[in-house]
Amino acid sequence: MQLLDNVDPNPDNMVCAGIIHTQTQQVGCLLRLEPNKQAQMFRLTIRASKKSVTR
Repeated sequence: MQLLDNVDPNPDNMVCAGIIHTQTQQVGCLLRLEPNKQAQMFRLTIRASKKSVTR
């Protein structure tokens, strides 16, 4: 995964993109980590290029 700069308008959010290689397939992935400092929580969103990975 590679951290991407200046992608999200909120500078506290982290956005990554990458390709996961397995023995049988390659899967493109996007990841966004959104911190909520007041609640001391995070929201993690992951998108994948293959439906079978998201199940």
